[in-house]
Amino acid sequence: IRDFPQPTLTEFDSFKVLLLVTDSSDRERVSLSRARMTRLLTPQTQENPIFFHGTNVTSDGFRASVDQMASVGFEMFIFSFGTSFQLEDTSPAYIQQIAADVQYAASRGIEVGGYDLICLA
Repeated sequence: IRDFPQPTLTEFDSFKVLLLVTDSSDRERVSLSRARMTRLLTPQTQENPIFFHGTNVTSDGFRASVDQMASVGFEMFIFSFGTSFQLEDTSPAYIQQIAADVQYAASRGIEVGGYDLICLA
């Protein structure tokens, strides 16, 4: 068995714990307190955008989808994998077309995102 040198610790930082102290055992009051703390510390957990996976990503198809989404209350368009959307395409014409479509969606109050499934075998 090898003898490894032990590091000397001059300072130790442990994990942090946030404790919610309640003034009552009333279930509704405790639940409201917990919800308020969650909104304060992690507001992103309160978001749940309604999104649409677009499969027709031509300019006409994209804009038609965005118009329909805006009329029924969707919040986000996602370029789905398996379509003609090319996340890796850096040609100026393609970027200009996508930028124009995204700008159109933004004018209708729709956010746009995209993803691609990549297999690096």
